[in-house]
Amino acid sequence: MKAEPSRAELIVPNDRRLFAAVAAVISHAGQQTGLSEAARKALSEAAIHACEQALELAIGESGDEPKVHVTVENFDDRVEVTIGHQGAADPAAGLDTFVGGAGAGKVGGALQTTGVDRVQYEAKDGWSRTKLIKYAEGKAPHK
Repeated sequence: MKAEPSRAELIVPNDRRLFAAVAAVISHAGQQTGLSEAARKALSEAAIHACEQALELAIGESGDEPKVHVTVENFDDRVEVTIGHQGAADPAAGLDTFVGGAGAGKVGGALQTTGVDRVQYEAKDGWSRTKLIKYAEGKAPHK
């Protein structure tokens, strides 16, 4: 069964209780794409970690509290989670790498986790974005 591509956008203020909503959207997208429960959980954990990092770097607009913008997109072969914030750029801006098999934790400011197949960082016009990509089983491109 082919998953219809879909997109969900969330704006998450500095309230970590709302990360459960991010995890729920990621789980649903992963289910639509055919990710295993373990893969959906690992992607959710990586996304929440990236949200926490983004909130630490974020600044509020016009004195508002900091927030992160989360976009979850699912395709036939993958789920992409993009976490964006205004403020200081992530030290890994410009990185685009496959991370399968990397150890958990932060390496040089880069999110490295076995729960994600690819990580991309971008900083442009005062916005920083981290994109986490998890491919369906057997669908990852060559690394």
